[in-house]
Amino acid sequence: MMPRRAYRRWRIDEDDALINFLRRGREMDRILICFGRSEGSIRSRIMHLYKKGAIQIEPAEGDEYV
Repeated sequence: MMPRRAYRRWRIDEDDALINFLRRGREMDRILICFGRSEGSIRSRIMHLYKKGAIQIEPAEGDEYV
């Protein structure tokens, strides 16, 4: 089954919510459910926010989205 928000553009409020989830140390499973997106989409957005300077989370070793 395809996630409900698959292929839709990220909204600013979703970026803000993702940043807050990451700061609180939420688990990926919880993030996937709340955002209705695939794990690849979430990881890609995390890298986008990291490269943009919006978050200071170091990518995991071997992360293909670096």
